[in-house]
Amino acid sequence: APVQRYKHVLGALMLSRNSREIDAALYDVRLDILKVFGVALTLTVALSLYLAGTIARPIRRLADAAEQVRFAHNRQASIPTFPGRTDEIGELAQVLSEMTEALWRRMDAIEGFAADVAHEIKNPLTSLHSAVETIMRVKDPEQQRNLMGIIQEDVQRLDLLISDISDASRLDAELSRAEMEPLDLDGMLGAVVDMQSSSRGGNSPDIRLELPEDIELRVNGIEGRLVQVFRNLIANAVSFSPSG
Repeated sequence: APVQRYKHVLGALMLSRNSREIDAALYDVRLDILKVFGVALTLTVALSLYLAGTIARPIRRLADAAEQVRFAHNRQASIPTFPGRTDEIGELAQVLSEMTEALWRRMDAIEGFAADVAHEIKNPLTSLHSAVETIMRVKDPEQQRNLMGIIQEDVQRLDLLISDISDASRLDAELSRAEMEPLDLDGMLGAVVDMQSSSRGGNSPDIRLELPEDIELRVNGIEGRLVQVFRNLIANAVSFSPSG
């Protein structure tokens, strides 16, 4: 600060202070900031490890198990279920396990269907093969006609079998794409019984429908296919019932 006398500068006065206190205060502030950053970093790392152990790692195990099921040629691969967990991860694991079991059951059904088809086709083919070999050695025209009749019947059986297989495969595909709707079984069964009764012969059994009065029969299904099922059941029962 200038020292003046009658606006004439006689000299200057300078006051100074040591900056150690200011530096110490800044150091303390920076140290506090560093401590807060360290605590936040520790919490972030701990939370990341916790989330990795409870979410990311189980999902990775499920993904690896699903990939093993996809590429495995046997049923040794299985989906972990995490029975101790009741959250979304446990529910996802349970659903994936049930889906895998349903897939194996589906494959068993396909294998069984293929075995049944092979067995059903093998019988007429064996008979057809035997008849063809026999007819080449038989000279009697009557026996030849009988063998030709057997051959024609076997060919017709094969044709029916192939048609049934095609219908079954097409029906399975249709059912997987069809949308179900609420159906009233009371009215449906009444219509089916009326159709069967109107087309029955003189000695066919009388078909009567008895429905519970206090229970409403409603299901989700496909009306046309259910009508076909009930008509087949009634027709089979009629065919095995005595006359009258």
